[in-house]
Amino acid sequence: RTASLGRNGRLVDFIDRSVATENPKPKVRSRKGKRKKRKKQQNPRQSPADHAQLKATSKTKPKLSISIPPRRDFNEEGRRILFGSRADNKLMPRCKSIVHEAQTKMLFSVRYDHETDGPGHKALFYVTLHTTMNDDALGELRSQGISIPSKFVNTGSDRSKVKAERLACIDLIDNLREYGLDLAEEIPDVANRIREREDAKFK
Repeated sequence: RTASLGRNGRLVDFIDRSVATENPKPKVRSRKGKRKKRKKQQNPRQSPADHAQLKATSKTKPKLSISIPPRRDFNEEGRRILFGSRADNKLMPRCKSIVHEAQTKMLFSVRYDHETDGPGHKALFYVTLHTTMNDDALGELRSQGISIPSKFVNTGSDRSKVKAERLACIDLIDNLREYGLDLAEEIPDVANRIREREDAKFK
């Protein structure tokens, strides 16, 4: 502590600030504040026994379980759905480009249908590829000894929508392979042959 004279000549005491900062006065928490906080958490119309019983039952309350639908094995046409475990992984990177090129050369149209089963974090995607062949292209293929149906329905399933689309394309390639037409090796240019045949009529 230090002392000095003020303007009016009286003795004024000053507290040494260095000592005050080195030994700060500890804060004492009031118990009244804690009691008020506890009372706010409890319903005022509820007795302590009822409050304790409600708290105990809330802990033992069973959690709601989300039911996951069973996996489908066959599509609408009765063909087996292709999953990643049974797919040809060599075709996975280029299967969509093969189908796109075959669509141009073989004159068929495609349509993708998307379905989802299960909750968002465990969703299973089903992608169905509908393929419709052109009548002129079918006639050209039959003239070469290749007889295929006019429609194909192929489905792929996976946790990823993109991979499910690729699996549907792989299943279409496998389906055409069953009829002796391997698109992974060679895609017959039916459109060019039809064009050449039409040009020959006008010569």
